[in-house]
Amino acid sequence: ARKPKATFDMQLLKLERGLDETVTEIVRRRRNINRLFESRFGFKLFRDNEMAITDMRRPCSNEEDFNNRIMALYLLIDQIEVDRLQHHMKNQSSEPGSVNRLEAFLKENVPGYDRPSVNTLRMIARMRSTKYPVHLDDPQFLSIVAELGYSIVEPDWQELWETILQKYLEALRILEHSVAKK
Repeated sequence: ARKPKATFDMQLLKLERGLDETVTEIVRRRRNINRLFESRFGFKLFRDNEMAITDMRRPCSNEEDFNNRIMALYLLIDQIEVDRLQHHMKNQSSEPGSVNRLEAFLKENVPGYDRPSVNTLRMIARMRSTKYPVHLDDPQFLSIVAELGYSIVEPDWQELWETILQKYLEALRILEHSVAKK
């Protein structure tokens, strides 16, 4: 039996509202972290990217949608101010990648920072880097999906996307708390 159109529309509206609330909280946390970084180090950590934020608010009904959303989220991670981080470090990091540079900066400038935030950012970067169309599908992607508790055969792409957004939000909360400590 087909669901009435009104029921389907209500489900879609609830889904969009939930995504919007999560992404709004992500934006708020990123803004807070930027304020903390600016106050403490004289620069903002995150660059703005309205297009990526807009894309993250969209539902994710299939694998192609998921690929687009994970790329948008990765852009937010990859576009941190790595040059500014490097400028504020005594020991210049030779490790490539924004997550590695952030981790080196935190080790040097934020004693006792919580590693799980960096590990989550790294996991998101790995998901993006091991998924078509960025690269050929890689078994590492499947192991990440399995670690998150999803079927590797045909995951529920929307649920997987919501889980990743929640993990990113939690990483931002942890990072914000670490940077707020003096």
